Amino acid sequence: MLGSIFHAPMSFFDSTPAGRILNRVSFDQSVVDLDITFRLGGFASIIQLIGIVAVMLEVTWQVLLLVVPMAVACLWMQVRYKESLPLVLHGVSCTFPGGQKIGIVVRTGSGKSTLIQALFRLVEPSTGSILIDNINISGIGLHDLQSHLRIIPQDPALFKGTIRGNLDPLEEHSDKEIWEWQLVSLGRALLKQSKILVVDEATTSVDTATDNLIQKIIREEFRDCTVCTIAHHIPSVIDSDLVLVLNDGK
Repeated sequence: MLGSIFHAPMSFFDSTPAGRILNRVSFDQSVVDLDITFRLGGFASIIQLIGIVAVMLEVTWQVLLLVVPMAVACLWMQVRYKESLPLVLHGVSCTFPGGQKIGIVVRTGSGKSTLIQALFRLVEPSTGSILIDNINISGIGLHDLQSHLRIIPQDPALFKGTIRGNLDPLEEHSDKEIWEWQLVSLGRALLKQSKILVVDEATTSVDTATDNLIQKIIREEFRDCTVCTIAHHIPSVIDSDLVLVLNDGK
């Protein structure tokens, strides 16, 4: 029988039931040999890609945060500088939505410096935590964390040397990038384009023209960043989306 089938003309496989059955079996066998193999290879590639992404997120947590403004949340955070010393921050709880302009109005000695230090992980909370996009910053390396934060301080530090050296002490940027900016404090923040900017009473000791320039640059160049402006006076944060009042560490 098999001999008869093997010697049958090609029309046999299209015109008879037995031929059509053999033709279908042959087609199904080719699917098993080729198509399933191809699909298994694609599935293996997807698994490899997921593994690569997981490793990248484990090593550099900021991979998904390059273009998204970061949200900051303080959850019942208490801070003291030593176990034997009293609390400086007494259970501060607040949320700064990503991309918003936040005004923080403080009195002298109310704990604003401690709040900044806790955000930059210069001090660790005694209890509570700080979350950035639902990630506890205590589990993030200092370099990774601080690469996404930038501060314009009340008293900016200037190093001995050139203006260029002050703007970019690690020489990470070209001359063309450096000389676009006029003010050293803002220049450092602008060059890094961090997603969170802290403005610590940066306009208290400048003239009106410089103040207006700083505010204009912050509004235009940091419109996609989360900006926290710390000030002693309400007018300094009047354009903020949210205002937090900090008094005596609370």
